[in-house]
Amino acid sequence: MFPLPHYPDKRPASWTRNKCRHNRAAGCRHNSGQELCYLCHQRQRRNIPISFTEEKIKAEQELDRVLQEYQKFKDEEFYEQERRYISREKELSKEVAECNLALADKVKQDRLPDKSYHQSYIFARNGTIPRRYLSAEQYSNILDGQVKIKADRHHRERTDKDKEEREEQAYLSQELASAKQRFIKSKATAVKQYQTALNSQVQNPPYRLPAAVPDSEGPIFGKIDVTPERVRDMRKRAKEVMKHQLQAVQDKKSLVDREKQKAVKHEVELLERAKTELREDCYKKYLLRKGVRDDLERSWTSQHQLKKSRDADELKHRMKSGLLLLDQCDKYKRCDQCKRCYDNVGSSNVWKESRYSAGCRLMV
Repeated sequence: MFPLPHYPDKRPASWTRNKCRHNRAAGCRHNSGQELCYLCHQRQRRNIPISFTEEKIKAEQELDRVLQEYQKFKDEEFYEQERRYISREKELSKEVAECNLALADKVKQDRLPDKSYHQSYIFARNGTIPRRYLSAEQYSNILDGQVKIKADRHHRERTDKDKEEREEQAYLSQELASAKQRFIKSKATAVKQYQTALNSQVQNPPYRLPAAVPDSEGPIFGKIDVTPERVRDMRKRAKEVMKHQLQAVQDKKSLVDREKQKAVKHEVELLERAKTELREDCYKKYLLRKGVRDDLERSWTSQHQLKKSRDADELKHRMKSGLLLLDQCDKYKRCDQCKRCYDNVGSSNVWKESRYSAGCRLMV
């Protein structure tokens, strides 16, 4: 919007200011606290608000329609898959039922009697026909005969089994006795042979080398075995061996002591390190808890102060009586939007009759 044209007014400035205030108080319906001058307020009132509610509703309806179509498509696809699965299961069940029926028919046919042979024969003459009924005595005799035959068979079987067991036991006892006799005999033979060998060794001792022979002046064997020099060398070697063994024992003992001290030192270092790490962890946890508590206390303090100031402002607002719009506008010296005074109704500081002369820097 363009600013309104300015016409010179011959009335006093105080009258114009009072009239502007009266007009603003009479025709202004905006809420207090906007700090707008008359010109900015008029511009705000003349602006035509554009609402996008209908477009938003249409877009939402279109989105709902697309979503419904998509959901319908997914439902149809799901139902189609279910239908295909049910039809496939039906076909599989039908095939299984046909297979079971065929197997049942085959088993039934296999169980039927074979009719390839004749079950009846025709003889040239009739055979002897047994009597239709037997007496109780005959039945009893037949049953007694069967019982006797069965008892005889069981008795015979038991007798044969007992005989076989007795023969097996006798054979085993004979084998054990013969094995024991052979063991005793072989042991006695070995003892006798060992005794014979010992007696022969006692009676015939082994041949030893003589210390001297008849034609020698002195002993031949063992002449230089026990000389003083050899004894001194042997004693010296024995001392060196003993010294070396003592030194090895001392070195081994010192090595074991060093290893033990090293292990103790390593364990002490591990304990000290674990203790230091535990102390550091405890200190870090304490700092974390202390920081959290300090943050909570600061937050609680700031919220408490904010609540107290809010309560004080609300109490102060309740204690004061309501102010008129003109009295509220007296507190503000400038418009918050255009930064001009509230008496501004479209006037400008630029003269309309100004002219610019070429070649100079003055405006008349």
